[in-house]
Amino acid sequence: MEPLLEFICIFLTIYVIMILGWVVLSWLQLPFDHPIQPLKSFMQSIVAPYLDIFRGLVKPIQVGGAALDLSPIIGIFLIFIVRGILCG
Repeated sequence: MEPLLEFICIFLTIYVIMILGWVVLSWLQLPFDHPIQPLKSFMQSIVAPYLDIFRGLVKPIQVGGAALDLSPIIGIFLIFIVRGILCG
């Protein structure tokens, strides 16, 4: 595998892990001064622009009193398709 293609494959894998990590951290209601808050903010700044593309296309599903955001599922699914095509 070419070095550039290998880099892209690794990048896509790391990006999926960041999305999953951000999803888990987004469930936590942390105070502003919590030690994990900077990590949560950093991850949001990295993954939110990509997920916002899908948030504009698919509205959250109402589940009881909460809303289920499907954008991470759609975003990860699309990355898996692209990674499968590029990386085999």
